[in-house]
Amino acid sequence: MTFTMRGERSAGGLTWLTLGMLDWYEARLNVTLFEKLRIDTGITLPELAVLPLDQAGADVPKVLNTVHQAIMNRARWEVKEELHLGLFSFTPRE
Repeated sequence: MTFTMRGERSAGGLTWLTLGMLDWYEARLNVTLFEKLRIDTGITLPELAVLPLDQAGADVPKVLNTVHQAIMNRARWEVKEELHLGLFSFTPRE
């Protein structure tokens, strides 16, 4: 959570001031992707109806292995063990 104050408009847009930050780590599965897989391909992942946990939190290897097992017989499909970070803009709409 970021506490912000809306600033003045300038040539570059709005200026924001960050006053504090709350780090909140919560792993979630992409249920929208699971539903698309079910509808488009018939792939179901009932083992992931609840996020598997280990001593560190989300059991990422188990999630990846479960998906790998479900898609392993599909040509040109693979599970990649990668992490992608992104910057997200929450520009107000007026």
